[in-house]
Amino acid sequence: MLFFNWQEAARRKTRLLLVLMVLAVIFLSALTVLMLALFEELQRHQGIDALLISPSLLLTHFTPEQFARVFMGVALVVGVGSAYRIASLSEGGYRIAESLGGRAVRADTDDFYERRLLNVVEEMALASGCSVPGVFVLDNEHGINAFAAGHDLDDAVIAVTRGTLEQLGRDELEGVIAHEFSHIVHGDMRLNIRLMGVVFGITMLAQLGRILLQFGNGARHNLDRNKKDAAPFALFGLGLMLVGFIGGLLASAIRAAISRTREYLADASAVQYTRNTEGIANALKRIGGYELSSHLINPRAAEVSHMLFGAGSLFSMLDLFSSHPTLDERIKRLEPGWKGGYLPERTQLERMTEQMQSRARPQAGSSLHASLAATAAMLASRDLAQPLVAEQQRKTSDTMATMGNPTAAQHNFARTWLQRLPAPLYQAAHASQQAPLLLLAMLLPADETESQRLIGQLAIPLGDRNDLQQLHAGLVRLADSDRLALAEIALPTLRDSTPNLRQHLLTQVHTLVMADGKVSLFEWALTLMVQHQVDQLDKRRTISSSHRQISQTRDDIHTLLATLCHFSAMHSDDQQAAYNQALQLMRLPPQPLPARASLEQLQGAIRHCGRLLPLAKQKLLQACCQCIEFDGRVNQQEAQALRIIALLCGCPIPPLIYDAVDQQDIRYQPTDG
Repeated sequence: MLFFNWQEAARRKTRLLLVLMVLAVIFLSALTVLMLALFEELQRHQGIDALLISPSLLLTHFTPEQFARVFMGVALVVGVGSAYRIASLSEGGYRIAESLGGRAVRADTDDFYERRLLNVVEEMALASGCSVPGVFVLDNEHGINAFAAGHDLDDAVIAVTRGTLEQLGRDELEGVIAHEFSHIVHGDMRLNIRLMGVVFGITMLAQLGRILLQFGNGARHNLDRNKKDAAPFALFGLGLMLVGFIGGLLASAIRAAISRTREYLADASAVQYTRNTEGIANALKRIGGYELSSHLINPRAAEVSHMLFGAGSLFSMLDLFSSHPTLDERIKRLEPGWKGGYLPERTQLERMTEQMQSRARPQAGSSLHASLAATAAMLASRDLAQPLVAEQQRKTSDTMATMGNPTAAQHNFARTWLQRLPAPLYQAAHASQQAPLLLLAMLLPADETESQRLIGQLAIPLGDRNDLQQLHAGLVRLADSDRLALAEIALPTLRDSTPNLRQHLLTQVHTLVMADGKVSLFEWALTLMVQHQVDQLDKRRTISSSHRQISQTRDDIHTLLATLCHFSAMHSDDQQAAYNQALQLMRLPPQPLPARASLEQLQGAIRHCGRLLPLAKQKLLQACCQCIEFDGRVNQQEAQALRIIALLCGCPIPPLIYDAVDQQDIRYQPTDG
């Protein structure tokens, strides 16, 4: 599975980054020793005697003791600066996007370009199996650019400039978004944040030098008897600024060494995602032919240049220190026969024509109840066993081979599902007030009398109860697999709620799940998804960020594998055999199949297994596949459980596409907008 190899490669690059940082500190320490030596000799030799200072004289100051002291000082400055910068970005992609002037796009936006952007992002997320990331627009940036930022899949965001929205067609936008999704699933985002920390730490020497220079100059202009003593501070500060400037060049070189090859990989992955070479290639050609190119005006653009789709500033486009290959190099990799020539700026007429030809969704709040009634009637007319979309059956292990690299079939599957999803349900999933009610409506039983009784027990306003009944009517004939896909679309909307409202929603979810004293597979899956989203948004996760070995998560692995066996349709003896076979793959001793775990136990197990090393996580998911394929067929419950476990462990499994053979066959559907 290439996904885990990419994740492991990202970890190796992090170690390489640490090595390069140490080498940079050693080099800067040596420069600082020489600068201090020059400073000391200038104090001894005044006037014409300064010409007597020679390199050999400076080298006499280069003693192991002096170097060790300077190295510790430089390492302290760089280390503290790096740690400070990384800590300041602890909120992940949201903090980075906002620092660049980004505005979060509301799920119920009326803007044509923003709706199209959300639709493309949702399509890519569902096709790749990722959680839907946050979406930002840089309104003041009219160059064509974009970036993905965050620590992991859960706090990822994708930000695009206003120029990207207005200057790119849908296919070109898809290429750019697919490129950014490649960075998300390949583990590049965490590395990008660490790169920001290292670069900031190295350039801290220049900042310290600037402070000393300003102090020295300020003191020399004060009319007191100590102003002569301030001159050395100014001179020393000037020297530190010079060392810091050289450090900045080193930092840029490190950033370029780490980043450039990743851009080629992300471009190639964008083609793999969309099966459309022209989309990403034409986006690059559009940058080349656009007056503003990919430039950003925000002064922080240089700091995040390695995260951007295109070069963010003129300096970052210089070959020596550029974090990106040139446009021509990237285009020729995609289209070897390209003879040159860029695409011109899109005209106002072209943009207006695109909007008129677009099939717009209903706007949030427009006759929702009437539309839901029509939706319920439409769904009631079809067989409950039939999903919105059905395609060829495949083994889960085959689907997992496409992790981080979804096929054209999976991309088309996601687009088709979104296009055929009833518009009122899509609308409700994107409305900040309706989305929480939609999640609750999914948990109501099909029996109308029982559902009304449960609605009456919920601690929600009367008006919300009426909306809940309408939503339930629209969902009642929707298959569980469709509901889970719809939940993935609705969950990001919780970002627009307050922490208190999110906790209230979680309480109501638990109330409905425990109403009958039993927990079905669907209830289990939806509860875990809501809990995970709320914990992420409210920063309630306390799990260590350190990676774990299989030996450290043995009990958690037992819990996950046993859960999959319990959700299967196999006989108890076969469940035991499947469980032991999976343990053997994990190189763990066989043992009796544990009892069903509680929701709390399972959630804890998923969190701990989510911190496994990439290759250990690969082995765990292979064992999970072996569990559910033990009897030669995969039913709906097994496949749903596998995908939810993988999703919450940070492993994006693309849609599991199956034929509608019977009611037990899985048909997982994603979405369009």
